[in-house]
Amino acid sequence: LQVSDLDSDVVTLTADRMDIQDAGTDGDAGATLTATEVTLRANDTAQEIDLGTDDATKVSLTDAELDEIAATTLRVGRTEGGAILITDALTPANITNLSLLSGGTVTDTTGSVTVTGLRVSSTGATLDSTNNVTNLAAAMSANDFVFINEVDGFTVTMVDGVDGVSTTSSDVVSRVL
Repeated sequence: LQVSDLDSDVVTLTADRMDIQDAGTDGDAGATLTATEVTLRANDTAQEIDLGTDDATKVSLTDAELDEIAATTLRVGRTEGGAILITDALTPANITNLSLLSGGTVTDTTGSVTVTGLRVSSTGATLDSTNNVTNLAAAMSANDFVFINEVDGFTVTMVDGVDGVSTTSSDVVSRVL
């Protein structure tokens, strides 16, 4: 799939592998993909998604690739999809809200997230690196564990349609670093 300077209100890209690059045709450093809502997800619902490191064995997106997207909301994954691993620092330059959607877990193994709004919908989430999130919303469906380390505190509020933090049990831990 090749997309050059795509502008639309709602865009969903489903693929086995993604490589988002500046098309270079317009001569500017602006985003290649511009929309109000962008969803990036694996074709195979069981496939893991790696955010931060380029990995040929799974859908993977680097921070530089995320910088090529300008959207109010970027959704990565799907609620019935595979696990999401954050393997390097994510600081998407043109995204207001980042939604991480998984039928498995969301884990920052060696990466971190810096974004205004973060929504996590999964079976459990461990974000124990140095994250910087202004607004947080989470909906856990099974393991029910939300753990987030945060640089300067955050507000639990509505992000991308999820209001607050909900689990089917009550295991929620946050720590300001």
